[in-house]
Amino acid sequence: LPQVAAGVDLPPEAHPPSDPTLRQEIDTLAFYVAKNGPMFESVARQRAAREGDGRHGFLLAGEGAAYYRWKVSGVCGLWVVGGWGD
Repeated sequence: LPQVAAGVDLPPEAHPPSDPTLRQEIDTLAFYVAKNGPMFESVARQRAAREGDGRHGFLLAGEGAAYYRWKVSGVCGLWVVGGWGD
């Protein structure tokens, strides 16, 4: 497995939600945020707030929020090292 880039601080490890569908939503969005940048997350967050999007409630501190933060940090750290995306 690729290593996290030096100097990238990960939040404390968080356990994934017990709901496998929610976990998949979080993992998928984390990948796209790492790939497309923080503007992608901002658009998703705005949509979740505007539409009351239950699928992405973790963007608004709902269930899975800690896991999402941890996952995005980890995926972004791997991306920086060059383990993905080339």
